[in-house]
Amino acid sequence: MARLPETVEGLKAVANHETRVQRVYERVYKLKSEMGIPYNKMAEQAGLSRGKMEKLTGKSRRMTEENLDKLVTYLDSMGF
Repeated sequence: MARLPETVEGLKAVANHETRVQRVYERVYKLKSEMGIPYNKMAEQAGLSRGKMEKLTGKSRRMTEENLDKLVTYLDSMGF
């Protein structure tokens, strides 16, 4: 298990990141359900590896800020 930050600012940063990850996941899920685009195709078009996309769509719901930015750019271009 990862160590939690010891400061309030650190805890807020972690919470904000987790909230952002959840919002991006919801947008990805909406795109998949409405347009039928598979996750691996989204990952390819966003410039991500399939493994990185699986981390977001799996149980762990993890992704770095850099990869979230790439995915958000792709979702914005698709109108989601």
